[in-house]
Amino acid sequence: MSGIGDRIKEARTELGWSQEKLGDLAGLSKQAIQAIESGNTKNVRSENLFPIADALQFEARWLVEGKGPRTNKEAGMDRIDIAHLSPESKAAIRAAVDAFSHSKKTDANTAS
Repeated sequence: MSGIGDRIKEARTELGWSQEKLGDLAGLSKQAIQAIESGNTKNVRSENLFPIADALQFEARWLVEGKGPRTNKEAGMDRIDIAHLSPESKAAIRAAVDAFSHSKKTDANTAS
């Protein structure tokens, strides 16, 4: 079964990028990308996930769940620009994504 690390690696290699290039574009270290792709980082936090998705131009939902459109282009819509939102609103969005991601993992563990 493929996980978020596998899907990030798939997207990165499809673009012909190194881990270092993705890290630079997402504001993360090469080591952080390696840890995520290898599965050593089990829970990718939203403050890391969104910059990775933005750099790759892949949908965050597809990276997390493997469902829905893979790329922003396939989604047929522009990314929602949250730059103009207050820090509190951004934090609320990130918390919701983290909670959703955690609930999906809990559901998957319960189903096993």
